[in-house]
Amino acid sequence: MSEKQVREVASSEIGACKAIIKRMFSSSYKHLAWIFYEPLDAQLLALYDYHEVVKEPMDLSTVRYRVNSGCYQSAGDFAKDVRLIFYNTYLYTNPGHLCYEMAKKLQLIFEAMYAQVVLHFSSNRESPSEDETSSSSGSSDGESEIAPVEDEQSGSEVSSTLREDPPGWMQAGKSEQQPFTTEEDLDLHSKIQQLDGEVLLHVIHLVQRLESAEYCNKELEFDVCQLKVHTKRSILEYLYSKGITGKRLARSRPKYN
Repeated sequence: MSEKQVREVASSEIGACKAIIKRMFSSSYKHLAWIFYEPLDAQLLALYDYHEVVKEPMDLSTVRYRVNSGCYQSAGDFAKDVRLIFYNTYLYTNPGHLCYEMAKKLQLIFEAMYAQVVLHFSSNRESPSEDETSSSSGSSDGESEIAPVEDEQSGSEVSSTLREDPPGWMQAGKSEQQPFTTEEDLDLHSKIQQLDGEVLLHVIHLVQRLESAEYCNKELEFDVCQLKVHTKRSILEYLYSKGITGKRLARSRPKYN
């Protein structure tokens, strides 16, 4: 693929991301997304420890501004910020809380739309000659490639998708290279967020070694969803050896009340 084609694909990817964020602000998903539209005002809501728990706040208006302003270089950067909104909610609230459940339902919808972007543009990179043809006659902003996700997915299917059984890595016979599910990624992210001291440093060193990444302090600046399957499994195996095997610890007192 030529440099020009790479730029065209990147531009189309961002166009598709704009389509996703536009739909998340639409009336179809407003009942799930409205609470994430604007930055959370911790002072107004008397959530005085919010910024002690959530180190990098994020909201959909900020994501929309960034994608429309050309701040993202790839669809992956866009997805990282959107997922950060959900992770922050899972970190600060407990399962069963309204905000927690809204975040999980909305994330299922987002992941379904984003998967279409990944699948479409991965296919285009493998078939550059077809990409040239489609780019000259198709949509220039990538919006037509994103099919709407039916809201029914956030109903009965959510309860079956967000299962309560042990993460897949603990199930016998599961392939070492089988991708993590969204629930497994969230579970791993929650475990890492609770680490400190020597265990946290060891996890950072694991990521640094297995991902060839530079992390020189205790700030977790990587996206769990973007880690290799082998890296994730290595982290889980290490945590298991330290006796860290359960689900995310519930917070001692409810939030957003």
